[in-house]
Amino acid sequence: MRSDSALACADAFYTHLIIDQLPLGEASMKARKTIRDLDGDPTWLAYAVYGSPAATATTRGMS
Repeated sequence: MRSDSALACADAFYTHLIIDQLPLGEASMKARKTIRDLDGDPTWLAYAVYGSPAATATTRGMS
């Protein structure tokens, strides 16, 4: 996987999961779509997330 694709995917995933408070499945799909058309790089197909698609993240208790 290319470094630029990996960075863009991680950034999009955590933005959707933490900032936008989307469920895990939706955050994952949106992150994959974000990098899908980057320079014809097919590695967006390799990303997988394991867990309940309805799971959400929280930042409660974090300083």
